[in-house]
Amino acid sequence: MGRNRGRKGRQAKKEGEQGDGDAGEQQQQRQNEYQQPSDPPRAVLAVHPQGAAVAVAVGPELRVFDTKAQKLHTLVSKPEAGQGQQQGKGQQAAAPFIRGLAFDASGRYLLAGSEDKAAGLRLWDCTTWQLLQGIKVPKKVTTCAFTADGRHMLAADKFGDVLAAATQRPEGLPEGQAQEPEILLGHYCAILTSLSLSANGSLLATTDRDHRVRVSIVPADPLAGAHEIQSFCFGHTTFVTCSAFVHQGQQELLVSGGGDGTLRLWDPLTGQLLHTLELPPQPQVAGGEQGGDGQAAGQQAASEPEGEQQAAGKEQQEEDEDGASSEDEAAACAGGASAAQGAAADAAVPLALAASPDGGWLVAAVDGRDELCLVQLDWQAGQLGEGAC
Repeated sequence: MGRNRGRKGRQAKKEGEQGDGDAGEQQQQRQNEYQQPSDPPRAVLAVHPQGAAVAVAVGPELRVFDTKAQKLHTLVSKPEAGQGQQQGKGQQAAAPFIRGLAFDASGRYLLAGSEDKAAGLRLWDCTTWQLLQGIKVPKKVTTCAFTADGRHMLAADKFGDVLAAATQRPEGLPEGQAQEPEILLGHYCAILTSLSLSANGSLLATTDRDHRVRVSIVPADPLAGAHEIQSFCFGHTTFVTCSAFVHQGQQELLVSGGGDGTLRLWDPLTGQLLHTLELPPQPQVAGGEQGGDGQAAGQQAASEPEGEQQAAGKEQQEEDEDGASSEDEAAACAGGASAAQGAAADAAVPLALAASPDGGWLVAAVDGRDELCLVQLDWQAGQLGEGAC
């Protein structure tokens, strides 16, 4: 009896130690997952309108190749080990990623939008590649653009606002003091994913994680705010990732793509859905997993709502600490973030859209695919036709 009890005791102790070890490993795993960025870095590219330069950003780094001078410029370097930002309990935060790049129509300026709230918008001179302005933003920037006349910078953020700032420093601003951006418009607590301007710059399309596409009228003075909404384009069943205006002659349409694996064609003036093109689903490999690197479009995107809710909650907590938002807003943000639905595991999620100058074709970059998706636009029929995808 005594030996049995001793054997059982040693076995129980061993199982307990094993259980403690498993619990420790699980806790460490959770900590590691928490420290991982909620939105992984993607390459961001912008081409100078006259072809004079190509700008590429990956993670926190930004480089520009000057095609005229045949010279590579590093505008933003990746911080060395030990130089990153510090967060609670001695942990070192990841370097802020660059999320958007844009040249203005004249090719005079290059704009970068990043997660670095201390300098969320940075503006460079494309002749000297000298930094002209660094603008502090209240929330992490998700994408950026210029107005058609190049007089204003636009930035979308994770709180659902579009910010506007002047490319020229305001007169009377003290030397060394950065200008403060103004709110152009807001989706209210929905993480914005894309900005696109019509050919004449009179309309601005914004998309978000809560399956919305909104078309607003750009005012003469963006710093005074955009108070007129042209249309809402409802039809996507999950988060929207990208948008692009397409024009041919006097006609102009809007195309959007999202986590439901579709490209949708809209009349931006009325918000009418003209056509829906379902992209071919992601190929499956042995074991039921997605091929290539596109698991973020399926399995990871299926868990978007929870992840985005945590991101919105973290952003809201920072707002509350700054005393800029109320508890009612925090509750509303949490509810709005959870309203989005994830993508199907095999959905082909378009990440970016670009239109040809003649408006006859669109190119879509699809998550997990090495080849670009070529889509033809039939203006007479008002339909999108799959060319090569």
